[in-house]
Amino acid sequence: MSNILRITTKYFFIIVVILCSSHLTSAYSINPEDYLEEFNNLDEICTTKDVFFYTDSNNKLSFVVIYDCCQNDKCIQIPFDIQNQKELSLLDLQESFDISYARDNIRNGNLTPSNYFPESFDVCAYFSDKLPEESRNLAVKTADSVKEFAPKNYRKIYKTLRGVGFATGFISEFEIGVFIVSVGCNKLSKQENEAFFKVAECYNNIQSIESGAVHYGITSQTYNCMQEADILLEQVLESWGQKIKGAFNKVANTAKAVWNYGNNLAQGNISTNLDITETSFEAAERIKDKLNLEKDYLENPISFILVDYAQKRLDEKRYLTQTEYNNLKEKYNSLNNQIPGRFWQFVKNIIYNPNTNYDKSRLYLKEGGINLDVMKELIEVSKYNSAIGLNDLINLNINNSLNSYEPLSKVKRNIDIFAVLFWLIVFGIIIFLCIKFLKQSKIFQIN
Repeated sequence: MSNILRITTKYFFIIVVILCSSHLTSAYSINPEDYLEEFNNLDEICTTKDVFFYTDSNNKLSFVVIYDCCQNDKCIQIPFDIQNQKELSLLDLQESFDISYARDNIRNGNLTPSNYFPESFDVCAYFSDKLPEESRNLAVKTADSVKEFAPKNYRKIYKTLRGVGFATGFISEFEIGVFIVSVGCNKLSKQENEAFFKVAECYNNIQSIESGAVHYGITSQTYNCMQEADILLEQVLESWGQKIKGAFNKVANTAKAVWNYGNNLAQGNISTNLDITETSFEAAERIKDKLNLEKDYLENPISFILVDYAQKRLDEKRYLTQTEYNNLKEKYNSLNNQIPGRFWQFVKNIIYNPNTNYDKSRLYLKEGGINLDVMKELIEVSKYNSAIGLNDLINLNINNSLNSYEPLSKVKRNIDIFAVLFWLIVFGIIIFLCIKFLKQSKIFQIN
């Protein structure tokens, strides 16, 4: 049965990898540095502070990069979705700052998504009803050996592929969350199971945050989970049965050590290690203290301020580039309406003398139009500094076109009577021949 479960689990994880890889294939072409210098002001230097896969408030997968732009000691953080090339909503901005705050606290050790792998034979904390009774006393040394017994309430499995290029160091391989509490008892009560399972759920979320595969609301969800776990653990500690366990900790530990010793001797191991693990009462006390210390490291206390700064910067950049684009587009359209096209240039050269050639003016203006289109595309994908960087080039294109057009437009031109008469005669002959041809065609049809 165990082998069947292991095989089933193996293929299940393969399917998960295939499904997730289809969604994350584009990650290989994602480069956080593409937007590194798109939101900074003059003299600000930007670095990549954090990156993570994120399912936003509209349930759309994104790849969020948080840029830290500083001038001396004055810094601003700007989250941006580089996968979909768009700004985040206010809700997602705040969640991004909370996630990054939690990840910082994981890195510096304030928040620890610890997994507990008991070395003893007496494993009282188990993961689901599918775990056979005879398996409860097996030593558990690695996460792989308990993957098949994942919690029944474990709803999300994230799998982040290795080799995401510039995301290295921020995104890690995410294994299914495993949280086992080794306790000195024969069987956990229903109350204890509920409490420890809730703790497992909380730390699965924290491990997800650490791995860089997160979703909208995960920080508040984890905070609420830890509060619920704290209440459940308090109920465990306050129950009369647990108070009795607490009073007889030493007795329980001694009995457990003897039990382990006897089992080891029965297996022929005479150099047994008499490590004494904690009782469920001690585990509840320790974990409760841990939860109370760590839950305040999930939500950034200044996230509203950070959101305000980031949103204002993005608004300023968007307004500046859009205004500059509109001004350049207006100058372009005005000049484009003045410069005659090839047909009207031909007609005017027939009528007036001397002839003029606006090809050079049109060429410069065409280059300006192409660069305007590029600028518009850059604005649409929020590459604001790159867009504003085209300002000088487009102005140069328009000015070159204007400088080429103006001297020609000011040249005094007179009607060329001989040329007009010549072309009138030519057009007259053409019209006469056309009429004659049409008449002959009608006569032919009648006959």
